[in-house]
Amino acid sequence: MRYKIKHIDAIKFLAIFKYLTSSMFVMLGLYKNRGDVTNKLLELTTGKRPLVKAIEFNFGSKSGRQESFYCLTDYGKKFLIEEFGYTDEQIKLPSRGSDDFENDYPHRKSTINFHIELHKYIENNDGEIDFFNYYFDKAGNNRVADKSKHIRDLNRLYLKSGKHFTPDVITQFILKDEEYLFVFEQHNGKDTKKLMNQIHNHTLALIEKTASKKYNFPKITRVAIVFEHESIKHSTIKRLQKIESFKHFNNLFIFKTVEEQHEDFFNNWTLVNGEKVGFTKKSSVKV
Repeated sequence: MRYKIKHIDAIKFLAIFKYLTSSMFVMLGLYKNRGDVTNKLLELTTGKRPLVKAIEFNFGSKSGRQESFYCLTDYGKKFLIEEFGYTDEQIKLPSRGSDDFENDYPHRKSTINFHIELHKYIENNDGEIDFFNYYFDKAGNNRVADKSKHIRDLNRLYLKSGKHFTPDVITQFILKDEEYLFVFEQHNGKDTKKLMNQIHNHTLALIEKTASKKYNFPKITRVAIVFEHESIKHSTIKRLQKIESFKHFNNLFIFKTVEEQHEDFFNNWTLVNGEKVGFTKKSSVKV
């Protein structure tokens, strides 16, 4: 079957982002209106061997029913491999039984939005993303005898204490001939206690160079945190400013709100000392 160019683009986008909603396809510039997407993708989601699957949700939000998520099927993956020479590593395909994420819906959607914003910026500035791994990406196989090779979070980072944690995103990319390794956290809601614990884990990982060692990256990792609520962003920064030892991490943590991210992805990230910097730029001020 011959597919339209936009159909091919939709399939390729799903290989990159794993899950996309109608509004995300609009963000990516593939369609102009959310209402167009369902009908436009009908050819891909129907038939005996659909290339794309639509995951519908029965719960709603204050603004109405939640958007469906689209993802590739096994047929979609096979199509990309056979027709375009994709490899397994180039395709984000949901594993069986991974569609049940109603409790995780807002967080997962916000995390993918970050991926889209980063992807657009990197693409528009002649950069390249080496890899982008979500907290819901898995690795391993439970059928093998070696338990160390069983299914686990792909982003899992182990600390020297024996504890481990899983950041929302770990990504490596090239921009203006410089290579970067970033860890990202999406903070929805107003639970600052959980967030401060996450930040503590990140400081330990930075000291121990955990992510850098895992990905054989020669430079220091940076941590980006995006907040749903501006008030929580401000209160978190104020709490960190009161921790004397945290001044040593000033250049390694950057903060934004979801709204700020959407308005201008690269510029106006906030450091702990309050200075505004670009996504990949560090402060010249020593604290």
